[in-house]
Amino acid sequence: MGSSHHSTPPHPLSDHVDLPSSSSTPSVVAAYAVPTPSFTPNSAANTRSSAPVRKSSGQRQGGASPGPVYSRLRLRGPGIWRRWILIISISILTFHLYRSLAPQDLLSTLPAEWRNDKTLSSILQPVTPESRSKRKKHDPMQWLKDHSSFDSQLPNSYTTRPRAALISLVRNEELDGILQSIRHLEYQWNRRYRYPWIFFNEKPFSDEFKAATSNATDARTEYHVVPREHWSTPTWIDQTRYMDALDYLGTIGVGKGHMLSYHSMIRWQSGFFYHHPALSSYTYYWRVEPDVHFFCPIPYDPFSFLAENDLVYGFNMAILDDARSFTSLWSVTRDFIAANSELVHPDADLDWLLDARNGGEYNNCQFFSNFEIGSLDFWRSAGPSAYFDHLDKNGGFFYERFGDAPVHTLALAMFARKDQVWFFRDVGYQHDIARHCPPASASVTLQGAGAGTGGGEQAREEAGGGFGLGPRGANGQYHSEAGAGAVRAAEAAEAARRVRHETTGRPWWNKAWTKAGTQGAGAGARAGASAGAQSEVAAVGVGVCACEPTSLDENFYKLVPMESPQVKPGDTCIRLWLGGEWLSKKDGWKQDVERAFGGDGYGGYVLDGM
Repeated sequence: MGSSHHSTPPHPLSDHVDLPSSSSTPSVVAAYAVPTPSFTPNSAANTRSSAPVRKSSGQRQGGASPGPVYSRLRLRGPGIWRRWILIISISILTFHLYRSLAPQDLLSTLPAEWRNDKTLSSILQPVTPESRSKRKKHDPMQWLKDHSSFDSQLPNSYTTRPRAALISLVRNEELDGILQSIRHLEYQWNRRYRYPWIFFNEKPFSDEFKAATSNATDARTEYHVVPREHWSTPTWIDQTRYMDALDYLGTIGVGKGHMLSYHSMIRWQSGFFYHHPALSSYTYYWRVEPDVHFFCPIPYDPFSFLAENDLVYGFNMAILDDARSFTSLWSVTRDFIAANSELVHPDADLDWLLDARNGGEYNNCQFFSNFEIGSLDFWRSAGPSAYFDHLDKNGGFFYERFGDAPVHTLALAMFARKDQVWFFRDVGYQHDIARHCPPASASVTLQGAGAGTGGGEQAREEAGGGFGLGPRGANGQYHSEAGAGAVRAAEAAEAARRVRHETTGRPWWNKAWTKAGTQGAGAGARAGASAGAQSEVAAVGVGVCACEPTSLDENFYKLVPMESPQVKPGDTCIRLWLGGEWLSKKDGWKQDVERAFGGDGYGGYVLDGM
């Protein structure tokens, strides 16, 4: 058979037939034989590795009939079945994927009132050339209601969350201050999320600093040195002019303007921190300073809140800064805009930062950047990066005191939409003399049992913990006894630990102090909150804050020294940013009349924000 040089092709029915040799089988159906032109096979056809030659029924001779052809059909092998199973599986998966992505099918599964909602419909509809310019609409307030819970939110295989970190520029000698900040933020929030802490320093961290801070949290901690080129004075700075500027700023009383290290710090915070290699894999950050206080439990993830609502920055105080610190900042910014207009966001809003009564000059309002939660991708984008480089080449970080707060504020106004910035009014916070404590209107309410993923009892237990106020009383006011008890208990626990350290030499920063402080603070708070145990509503925010609520305009000009000759804007910074009804004045009220009678000229607003 292998030596034959002429053969006829098999009939289709014999394609899967295993036929005996021609010497032992007769012709079954003579009509099956189909003559074909002869051919001369190549050498490969005669090798054992070539495909077997199929014989036609016309070649069979002699012997009894072997039976019907179909009885001799057989499978070639299991490979054919594996291929068919794979093809069918891919087809099924493709079909289900198409069904899951089809917007019309998605809409059809929703309730009728949701299908009629234009916002939801526009989100689910595919992007077309006509609709590409339409922005996806978000509802941050609804997101807060849907995602606020005191349940643990640790990551697992079923949850995803942003790549985010808590970052702090801190020195070894500021250990006590940063431990206070860690203690507050861990208890009020991060103990349920365990986002990593990343510490930066212009010098290597000491072993004591690393041991104390790593033991103050269950989250991962990292320690990094600021690159020398990001901290040292650049070569284009005139050293003589720089030293003269330090003397001048110190003489006129500009805060910390005479300190070399402070100029390096504000420069790094303005534009270098988001380029540090340690943050290259992160997309969001929360800046934490030493010696700050967090007064309120936070029942949601601010990082996820920003990420899922198209927000790039969050603040909780907008205040006035000393205009003598950055006299040329606005003129340098105007030059940048003129030279780089293509980088400015089409929906940029600088109006709230310009004072029409002062010739359209910068009104010196700023977001208080000691508290900021933001998008690293935003700062790394073309606009903010080019703006910082422009300011840096100008030398204003050294010849003046270009602060990171006004720089960030102007950058956000130029390169982001106003609705991409969020006022975290529900986060109680204090740094030095600037203090923000949310009022009742700023709280998110968790209903009783069954609301969200946190029941009322659990919410009350968590909310009544350390550094918290008691529930609201019958007169609508929030009692402060629980908060005072919490703070006193925490301070007493820390004092006891320090005494133990002084008398025994044992370190006071070990893991035990966190638990002891938490238990002591919780005991003080629960004692003050027992009167409202029957309440089925736990107010997240003011109801559990260890501070008295502050007015909307509380911190407006706290950082401006009395000797500063600057002209204050007609409205407070936060109201200028909020706009609309927040700027409405009472009938008959006059700013100059109020000032004539000893007021500050900002007491005539219709809405007090409380």
